[in-house]
Amino acid sequence: MLVSAQAQQPGLSNSNYFSTQSILLNPSSTSDSGNNQEIQLGSVKLFARNNYLFLPKKDFTYAMLGNLSLANFNDEFTEEKRYNGNIETDMNLVSITKAYGKFGFGLSTRFRLMSNINNFPSHLAKFLFEGFAYEDQHGKPYEAGDFSVKSMSWGEVAANASYMLYNLEHDMIKVGATIKRLYGVHNLGFYFGEIDYTVYNDTIDFQLLTGRYAMATPDVDREMITGKGWGLDVGITYVHTDKTCTHYTPFSRAVGCKKLSYDYKIGVSLIDIGGIRFNKQARIRDLNNAKGFWDNYSESNLSSPGVIDNALLSKFGEANPTITKDTLFVTMLPTAAAVEIDKRFGKHFYLNATGLLGISLRKNMGAFRSSYFAITPRFEHPKFGGALPITMYGYKSPTVGFMFRTQGVYFGTNNLLPFLGLTNWWGADLYIGIRFQIGTTPICKFELAKNKNFWCPSCK
Repeated sequence: MLVSAQAQQPGLSNSNYFSTQSILLNPSSTSDSGNNQEIQLGSVKLFARNNYLFLPKKDFTYAMLGNLSLANFNDEFTEEKRYNGNIETDMNLVSITKAYGKFGFGLSTRFRLMSNINNFPSHLAKFLFEGFAYEDQHGKPYEAGDFSVKSMSWGEVAANASYMLYNLEHDMIKVGATIKRLYGVHNLGFYFGEIDYTVYNDTIDFQLLTGRYAMATPDVDREMITGKGWGLDVGITYVHTDKTCTHYTPFSRAVGCKKLSYDYKIGVSLIDIGGIRFNKQARIRDLNNAKGFWDNYSESNLSSPGVIDNALLSKFGEANPTITKDTLFVTMLPTAAAVEIDKRFGKHFYLNATGLLGISLRKNMGAFRSSYFAITPRFEHPKFGGALPITMYGYKSPTVGFMFRTQGVYFGTNNLLPFLGLTNWWGADLYIGIRFQIGTTPICKFELAKNKNFWCPSCK
């Protein structure tokens, strides 16, 4: 309903010269990477997209000055209409990758926040936008169900290892895995199986309420880490090389210190397998056929998860057998399956197709990942590169993005057209980062010094 996000960046995650990013999509990418060593000093990624609220393209300038009240909403109101959205923030603190023979290794620290709204009913969306004082919907019975609102944040400390498992003739197979220690910071999740309600003036009459909600909130004075867990990424990549790869070892003088080019490659991966066990400042409650009145709703100050929990208990009765509670719950990570096909054209040009399918259980209180499909043409050189990803999220209209990277910095967006004033703002994203790369090993520096000049490929 509100916002939707996807922190993976097509163009970066497919790059042969950006292993600290490509490892997030497929952990086998650190083996035979374009860089012998890479250090990412920091990055921030934000992405938002939805199908309910939007900012008209003519009001972009005013919005950038802070006037967000110009936001409008999708007025195609029907009772059967449903809305979706998520928001994802991804901050990489320090990430390091290193090639060693046929092996690749990586270490990273990361903070992530994901919030999702899925299958949200239009009448509730209208009430939340206009307020429950919206008289046009008063006195009408509404039925809703099978929708969720979830939010989760956590930190990660991850270690990666990959290996060139097979290389013979023109066929190469790489495998890899990343294991992650997880530190849960907060969780807030609601799943409603059924809701029958009617609004009278400032009172909500719940005739039926079935679902569950879970909360884990950090306390600055007591405990910021509310849960811990483990995560796992696994991946495999098949590479069809231009020249024979028999006895090939990356960054070795035996192959002239040159990276072996390929015709195409296919990668398959499962990412974010695992979960977090929240057991501090945590609670989970089930509502089974609950009924009750919420009087004077406009005076309710639902400013924190604890206040929301107390309000629900007071309205439906803490001793009511329709409400059960526990102080521990386990959430899934935003698990996803990804398939990537990358085709090279000429020396520096590539075309990539990537599909990612989010896997989630609606009754689980963990955040879930948005599915997407992207077609990305890109230019790659060891010292710089660029891409124009065309991405479709959730089978909606595609977005056109832009990415540029150098040895030191990179930046981009997956949704460029709103910045140019060509479309309305149904969401936006930006990402930027700083990194340092070492293209080869010391023993190969002399060999590479004899290569062609960088700015003039035809010159000696």
